[in-house]
Amino acid sequence: MILNKLILCPFAGFTNREVEFKKGLNVILGENEAGKSTLVNAIKASLFEPTNLGKRDLEKFAHAYFPKGNADQAKIILDFNAGKSQYTLEKTWGVGKSSKLTSNEGESINDEAAVQAKLNELLVLHRGSWEEVLFADQQKMSSTVESIQKKQRQHQQNPYPRRTRRRIGWRYASARFIGIASIFNDRV
Repeated sequence: MILNKLILCPFAGFTNREVEFKKGLNVILGENEAGKSTLVNAIKASLFEPTNLGKRDLEKFAHAYFPKGNADQAKIILDFNAGKSQYTLEKTWGVGKSSKLTSNEGESINDEAAVQAKLNELLVLHRGSWEEVLFADQQKMSSTVESIQKKQRQHQQNPYPRRTRRRIGWRYASARFIGIASIFNDRV
């Protein structure tokens, strides 16, 4: 999935904010309270939060993401590419709640469950994978890298721990661990 444009109209502290993403890596820099986390939260909400929230969940969502004052809704429009298609996702929470996903090929989905099912198909990975790896905050990233480095040091000291050999066979366990470590080395 490649993000093209994010429009917040309104969402949290923004009443009408448009952010266009360029090809490649996009880095968002800004002072404290400039809205960096709000942009990340808007992307996560658009991809994962249903618009048909129950009363208690809507109150929590409204407290976090409805603009302060008399706002009765939050709305996000996200343009993205997935595979060879371009999509526009529109979600509104609160008054006028709705979910709509349209593609450049003419497909239009307006049912909340069907929109989320299509998003899940396009996202490939589960929500937890996105949140733990791609939407991880700086502290989470640091602890993940430290954990991987610690496991690598342990593996270098004792590549075939006795407990692992007994449970699932030492060849399989060591190859699996080395494969995981090499994946992370290539990406970290």
